[in-house]
Amino acid sequence: MGMIVLLVSVSIVVGFLLFMGPGTARPFIDESGAPLVGSISEKIWLTIGGVEQGMFIKGTNADAPVLLYLHGGMPDHFLTGHYPTGLDEEFIVVWWEQRGSGLSYSDAIPAESVDIEQLVSDALELTNYLRKRFDQEKIYLMGHSGGTFLGIHAAARAPDLYHAYLGVAQMSKQLESERLAYDYMLARFKDEGNTRMVCRLEEAPVGATSGKLDHAGIVWGQRAAFVI
Repeated sequence: MGMIVLLVSVSIVVGFLLFMGPGTARPFIDESGAPLVGSISEKIWLTIGGVEQGMFIKGTNADAPVLLYLHGGMPDHFLTGHYPTGLDEEFIVVWWEQRGSGLSYSDAIPAESVDIEQLVSDALELTNYLRKRFDQEKIYLMGHSGGTFLGIHAAARAPDLYHAYLGVAQMSKQLESERLAYDYMLARFKDEGNTRMVCRLEEAPVGATSGKLDHAGIVWGQRAAFVI
């Protein structure tokens, strides 16, 4: 039964992503319906850190400053067709889909290679490719949610490569954030008399070993259940 539910859930997610956007690099269009002169709209793959990785490169002006966007838990370029950011009117936006996700997914990628050190190395390698390709000494770097953790490490390691770093939903003191969220949910479930959820949370306290959150997936699951 559990496997059936999982397969149905995966099918729903895949169907949603296909509905929201087929993963094509649609050109920018002028008032006459022709491709906008001087714009750029590409879907490309590069070998980064020894792994083929994909990205979308979009901008109404191919001479604009470059902005490398670092997604969080999942690539979100597919949302821009329905929820335009406007960033591509000011920048050449590089919607990189990091190793192991989206366009860069491959079951041949060892799970242990998808760590912060490798992701930062990938980001810096891609940064240098973009600097060379667009003949720009520095580019802009933006991180969203989980991507902000990667972004601040990349910017700190090579600040001379970037004009600025921009953080959206910036991660900061994440362990403390998890503890605050956990305490809030536990108190709410106790107030509501929801003993089942109280027991489930108490079985998965927030802690950390070796700098990593313990039971993070379980705690996030409880948070999702609480929101729903």
